[in-house]
Amino acid sequence: MATGRLRNLLVGESQDMSVNVSPTEESELTPNQHKLIALLVAGTSIVAAARAIGIAEKTAHTWLKQPAFDRIYQDTKQAVFDESLEGVKLVREMLLKHVMAEVEATSTSQLQAARLLLEHYEMTQLKEKMQEIEEKLQELGVKL
Repeated sequence: MATGRLRNLLVGESQDMSVNVSPTEESELTPNQHKLIALLVAGTSIVAAARAIGIAEKTAHTWLKQPAFDRIYQDTKQAVFDESLEGVKLVREMLLKHVMAEVEATSTSQLQAARLLLEHYEMTQLKEKMQEIEEKLQELGVKL
């Protein structure tokens, strides 16, 4: 899911200041560092991300070890996660409203149907996140 924060990073625009990053820290990063963060947060492997912005993989690993870069990277991942969570909450509310409005049944069956829809959606989201995590771990050489 491309968020406004990722788009801003890719084009080098200023970030949402609601994240705990000062303007000084943010300005310490180069446009390529912002692009690397955006690509990594979007799920691109470090090898592919480095190649996409024209830097060596070793450079990307070096940047990841720098405190200012890592702080912005971690804050960006958290911000993207929070945005995703808000999206899940919105979909959940829409599903519940739909079930309550469209299904003519007892309140117990409406509640049960809403629960099933929500559980299915949440499980799908969890499976996708787990798959992403497993892929990242495999890229890092962790055997599962």
